[in-house]
Amino acid sequence: MKLPNHPKTSRGYTVIELMIVVTVTAILLAVAVPNFRTTLKNNRLTTSANSLASALQLARTEAITRKTEVSVCGCDTSQDPPICSAGEYEKGWAVFVTNDDQHDVCEGEVIRIWGALPKDLEIHAPGLTGILYNPSGQTDLDSGDTRFILNSEGCTLESAREVRISKTGRVSTLRVECGS
Repeated sequence: MKLPNHPKTSRGYTVIELMIVVTVTAILLAVAVPNFRTTLKNNRLTTSANSLASALQLARTEAITRKTEVSVCGCDTSQDPPICSAGEYEKGWAVFVTNDDQHDVCEGEVIRIWGALPKDLEIHAPGLTGILYNPSGQTDLDSGDTRFILNSEGCTLESAREVRISKTGRVSTLRVECGS
């Protein structure tokens, strides 16, 4: 008895099939990589805004708990001890128990220090040297709400973050348009 003639089944892929897979993969990566970079940048921005908000909330809580003035200031945290000056929040920030006798916002016992922002992020706090919380948890700010704006290089649409502090000391974070 003779078996029917069947063609041999191949095991493997042809060069054409492999080229199609490589081409489809390249197209998918070309679309996905830029979106992934944007996602990473937005995550760094949100993390930095939340870190600043947590510093402000810590200062308010410590002021109420310790029944004394506590402040948040921009500092060069690469120095030991950190050197704090008006509006240099890109290099980091610190929470201080303010010296009672001097009322210098950026000097006193350091409660906690936050490091510098990632290089591709910026923070704007026009005319703001530091935030001082009194023992009741309110700020020393004269105006209504004070805000920090954090954005990244090449900021587009609503990818900036705003950290807002009310006169009562309440902190909130918002997603805002670039340049607002």
